[in-house]
Amino acid sequence: MLFLCYLSKNAAANFGSLFVQKVFISLQKCNFIKGLAILAVILVHVLSYLPGIYTGPRQFFFISLDQLTRFCLPAFFILSGYGLASKYTQQQINYFKFLKERVAKLLPLYLIWSLVSILVIKSVPICQF
Repeated sequence: MLFLCYLSKNAAANFGSLFVQKVFISLQKCNFIKGLAILAVILVHVLSYLPGIYTGPRQFFFISLDQLTRFCLPAFFILSGYGLASKYTQQQINYFKFLKERVAKLLPLYLIWSLVSILVIKSVPICQF
């Protein structure tokens, strides 16, 4: 990065354009990655409830499995950004309208899921802290 400071503006611009490449990921590949990420999320949550697996004789296996499944959250963020970028590449975006639509879409789901989880925690005796 520092050596770019020594290049002229034109040279730096040409240098940067050498590495710009459009990447297209098919819908099937996106869905495959999403499917793997969904399975990884389930596995992360299942592993967190199994007592003693991180201190038992198979400690290395379970810690490795736990770490291998941690790709799921970054994968969802990357795929979400890729999907939004490919959807809005050819369009002018009104950012306030975009944010309003996204909040209107996501906030009700978030609130419903929060209510469901609170009701489950309060109604299931094992979940009460």
